[in-house]
Amino acid sequence: MKSTRTNPNLLEATMEARWRKKQHQHWPSATAQHNDLKAAGVDVSHSTVCNWRAGLIPHHFTLMLIAAAGWRSIVTYVQAPAMEAGELAALEREIDERTKELTERRRELQARLAEADRLDRTRPHSPDVEPL
Repeated sequence: MKSTRTNPNLLEATMEARWRKKQHQHWPSATAQHNDLKAAGVDVSHSTVCNWRAGLIPHHFTLMLIAAAGWRSIVTYVQAPAMEAGELAALEREIDERTKELTERRRELQARLAEADRLDRTRPHSPDVEPL
């Protein structure tokens, strides 16, 4: 079966592209973004904002501050691939667990069938009953 595991490099690149896109859509410049964030209580340097506009994603705590300052929709949009990947990873773990359980159950049933077949061969049959 082909693996559907999430590629962390692709996930990061997707989030960086979303972050870059949303910043450029919302703020015309790094200065405007810096001023808005500073006015909202998010204490970051202008050079940090310039790095963000180049695609670097802020640390998780800073993203929480940005969301709390009123730009939750931007943060949610940027974080969506990670949240979906987390949900997908949880589903994949559950599938792996269920597959393991089914494999174990299949082995148990095969062992029981083999034992029943062995007992059936060793049991004497009466002449008027045909064996199956």
